[in-house]
Amino acid sequence: MSEESAPALNEPFGVGRDAARLFFDFAVMLSLFAKHRNNRVLDFACGTGWISEFLSRAGFDVTGVDIDANAESVFSERLKADKRIDSKRFRFHHADGHRLPFDDGLFGHLVCFDALHHMADYKTVFSEIFRILDKQGRAIFVEPGAKHSTSKETREFIAKYKNNDPTWLEKDVILEEISVLAKDAGFKEARIVPQMLPNFKTYPIDDWVRFVKHHQIRSPLGTDYLRHLASLNYDGRVIFYLQK
Repeated sequence: MSEESAPALNEPFGVGRDAARLFFDFAVMLSLFAKHRNNRVLDFACGTGWISEFLSRAGFDVTGVDIDANAESVFSERLKADKRIDSKRFRFHHADGHRLPFDDGLFGHLVCFDALHHMADYKTVFSEIFRILDKQGRAIFVEPGAKHSTSKETREFIAKYKNNDPTWLEKDVILEEISVLAKDAGFKEARIVPQMLPNFKTYPIDDWVRFVKHHQIRSPLGTDYLRHLASLNYDGRVIFYLQK
């Protein structure tokens, strides 16, 4: 293992991000897999391949695709590092997400974890995703939300790592735009899956029990909870899927 590939190979551990959030989002994403005889999954813009590895170990036939050719070496390193990965169900293709090198209707599912917001043309991407999914295919996304591009975290990241890279994109993911573009591409529906992040908000147990048992939606706790839930799942972070 090279020193350069070691941090990527260790992801999702030690990446300077909230591991609880990564695992939580992965679990939600996995729960959205529909029952399907087609076991092939495309990990769209797969990056370091940790999503592909986890899905492969869960029994799926996974193909990772990314525009970064270096991702292929990380895939190879993952195979060498963990013999539990079945090489027949774990492969990589170097390609642009706007022009996917796969036959029509090949995959039962597509997953995209924190990558759509780097794509230049959502319309073209959705058309390609629709094309490569089979008739019951589902595309599942975990993404930042409507205020991503102007958030403090994004501005600090660009200043530190990408300030001199004119090709780097940090776009917003706005749900109503996603819905329109997805339906224009041919998808039957787009559905949001609202969630609260782990450790995002806590309440005294007694207050929560009163809220739950007495359906106090308009109570201070209810108002606070719904406000945080709505803000997080629009401005901050969105998990949604597109269904053919």
